[in-house]
Amino acid sequence: MKASDFIFKEVFLVIIVSLSMLLIPLTITASSIINLSIINEYDISYINSQWFINFFMIFYGAFLAITGSLSDFIGRKKIYLGGVIFFALGSFLCWGAKTYEFLLFSRAISGIGAAALTTSSTSIIAANIREKSKSIAFSFFGIFLGVGMVSGPLIATHSNELFGSYKYLFLFTGFFLVILFCISLNINDSFNRGKNKFDLIGSIFLTLFLLSAVTLFSMITSTAYKLDLILCCFVICLLTITTFIYVEMKVDNPILNIDLFRNKAFLSMCLTSLALGLGYISLLFYIPYILHDIIKLDDSTVGMLITVATLPSLFIPPIVTKYRNNLSTEILLKLTLFLLTLSPLLLMIMIKVDSIILSYIIMFLFGASFGISLSYIDGEAVVSVDNNKSGIAAGTFNTFRIAGESISIPFFTALVSTISKFSLDDSIVVSKLSIIDSLIIIFIMLVFVSLFITKLYKQNKGEFKKYVLS
Repeated sequence: MKASDFIFKEVFLVIIVSLSMLLIPLTITASSIINLSIINEYDISYINSQWFINFFMIFYGAFLAITGSLSDFIGRKKIYLGGVIFFALGSFLCWGAKTYEFLLFSRAISGIGAAALTTSSTSIIAANIREKSKSIAFSFFGIFLGVGMVSGPLIATHSNELFGSYKYLFLFTGFFLVILFCISLNINDSFNRGKNKFDLIGSIFLTLFLLSAVTLFSMITSTAYKLDLILCCFVICLLTITTFIYVEMKVDNPILNIDLFRNKAFLSMCLTSLALGLGYISLLFYIPYILHDIIKLDDSTVGMLITVATLPSLFIPPIVTKYRNNLSTEILLKLTLFLLTLSPLLLMIMIKVDSIILSYIIMFLFGASFGISLSYIDGEAVVSVDNNKSGIAAGTFNTFRIAGESISIPFFTALVSTISKFSLDDSIVVSKLSIIDSLIIIFIMLVFVSLFITKLYKQNKGEFKKYVLS
């Protein structure tokens, strides 16, 4: 398939949609660097600074299903334009935020906008690109996501160096989205009103569960909260997730189709995404703190190392795609889990050995598991179910993945903080030893999870369909 097969309208649509989606992974990975600046600007602890990314991820995950369902009622283009507006508004508010609380509010708005962009962008491409051109369209779309993920840490670092503040990143993001909004008005999109109602109650309880779960981890890491408050939050967490599961089993159009988890193939991919959240995403947001405060590297070097950790997400998927016919899903899954399990051990070596060259190698290997997973995990999750359930399978998988990442980000911090000593002013005295102990625990958890996933995959190997990326 050659790019010349595209007509101008298709090229225009794919470029505009891809540019808007590029900003989502960009701002997510940039947050790992921005956290260090937030600590100094608002005089808060590292734990509290994580709410900056947590708020975004919580509302991003909770509104994926809502915006996806709404697009069936009011149209994909309207949801897309609404997503651009919300994302731009949230970015401008982040730039002007004077208090940390208002900054978090702004990130929540950006998360809602990101959810709308995510659900509408893929459906717009799927609905408006000719069948013979879809493979090259989604490949182009995926490249932009990889570019956004890789460029986030670098742009955040240089924003601090050139302009003296990370907030200029959000100012430029806002203006860029305004320009995209004006151009996107020319997008043509066919629309047929859907018949299914969206699961508003389920969405509310999912949001409450994510908020309570992340709050619970934050409370555990702080001496400012008494045991009764922590137990109260734990009860709320249990009640919301129990109610959410009950609601999802009763409604006709659930956010998470619980029945899909009976499919061992689908469950294997969901658990793999959860393992990636634990072994890659959560550590990715903690590594800048390790590099800056524990290893004592400068901001520029920290930014470069985090960028190297995201490079596999850009370069590995095209390589795997090229040789996909010769690589079985079993091989890719085992390689993903092996490198993922190895990651905590590699980080332990990086902490103990003072070598910048070795650190770059370790960072690339650290990101390799996630890069490999991008080449197959979404497709395997969808094709493992019946074709008439592929839509709800995609929605369930993505909601499960984002929700898992939302919880996993504060989990590692809670683990380190529990092992570490606490000071009276609620700041955490983090030592190399406490981080290494935490990495050992993560390693042990990943070993058991990986063995379980591998066994589950083998039990259901016959249910997997052959999935070949064009």
